Amino acid sequence: MNNFFRPFLFKIKYAFSELAEFFKVCLRFYKTPRFLVIDLLFFTFYFFSNPYRICRRFFEENPCDEKQFYGETPLTTWVEIAEKADLGEKDWVYELGCGRGKGVFWLHCLKGCRVTGIDLNPVFIQKAIKINKIFKWPDVQFIEKNMLNADFKDATAIYLYGTSLSNNSIAQLAKRFEPLPSGTKIITVSFPLTGFTQKPLFKPTAQFKGNFLWGEADIYVQIKI
Repeated sequence: MNNFFRPFLFKIKYAFSELAEFFKVCLRFYKTPRFLVIDLLFFTFYFFSNPYRICRRFFEENPCDEKQFYGETPLTTWVEIAEKADLGEKDWVYELGCGRGKGVFWLHCLKGCRVTGIDLNPVFIQKAIKINKIFKWPDVQFIEKNMLNADFKDATAIYLYGTSLSNNSIAQLAKRFEPLPSGTKIITVSFPLTGFTQKPLFKPTAQFKGNFLWGEADIYVQIKI
């Protein structure tokens, strides 16, 4: 009986988490007028387009070897990430698997970062580009690309919410990070990069718990040696 009700209870818990996050975002970030406008635009652009269905449909039409799930990093969790990784105006942040791109806009509006969002899903990227065209922000970019083939040469910080990635994909990304300049910050969720390279390339600087809509996860901040 418990197994029967477990998915239903999880959906209820998830819905309450989404509602709680929404009220926190309103209280904390709507004081910034341009972010308020951004969030209202997201509401408009996705009023008839559920991002979970968009993601599921994309991978049904484009099967891959890895299971892919849609999930955004809550903006309240971004606050702690930005603090622990010392993200600010000096940084060019690359978000790998940026989804709709709300975190990208938050980093630019609230932290002054230059930001590049990379995602494989064309629907997410096209909508994000349309939103950005309204503001004409040159320091915000969106690229439709597989993160495993992306170029990170301008990055001073990289964020990877890759909880559904295989070990092979993580190892490939760690290899692509190898040419990055020393001091580049790399933030990962659920795993550190230290176990995915043959020689030491990344030095851990912080580890902390982050809240996501589905639960809690370890977040790791490391710098390229």
